[in-house]
Amino acid sequence: NDLYYDMSEPTNWVFGNASTPEADWEFTTTGPTGDFSETSGPLESTTAANGWAMFDSDALGSNSSVHDAWIQLANPVDLTGFSSVAVAFQQYHRRFNDVVYLEASVNGTDWTSFELNPDVAGNASNDNPTSTTVNISGVAANNATVWIRFRFVGGWDYMWQVDDVAFVEGASYDLAVLDVWH
Repeated sequence: NDLYYDMSEPTNWVFGNASTPEADWEFTTTGPTGDFSETSGPLESTTAANGWAMFDSDALGSNSSVHDAWIQLANPVDLTGFSSVAVAFQQYHRRFNDVVYLEASVNGTDWTSFELNPDVAGNASNDNPTSTTVNISGVAANNATVWIRFRFVGGWDYMWQVDDVAFVEGASYDLAVLDVWH
């Protein structure tokens, strides 16, 4: 099994959604086309010339839209022997009210969600590109069948672009600074 996906092979991925009306991700080399999202421009990932995945909520939506769409690995990855595993990828996200997730599963049915970009304010975006790493060890470590998906949940929002996805050996400890005193 491959552990790296640059989004140049659409057959490695499947789309799914519970959107009203139906709204899917797409593979692109040009970026968003919605009236408000197109000013964000295309993802400037390492392999952008090969294309990337995008959910252009603005181009797909209206005031009554409910978006819940994902792009998922078509086949599971074997992570047997990986006691600590993370997913690394490049992204560009402009938020309105939406929430975006990396989700992981060991059976393709039950998903564990990892919220991404919670610090991006409404009407703002992260850097283009933003390199992101999410430790999924609690779900995926030492499992022979692991799926991941990128899920966009919102309404009539802006856009999210993703590329250069890799499974990498995760850190043994995931540290965070919670308080600082002077």
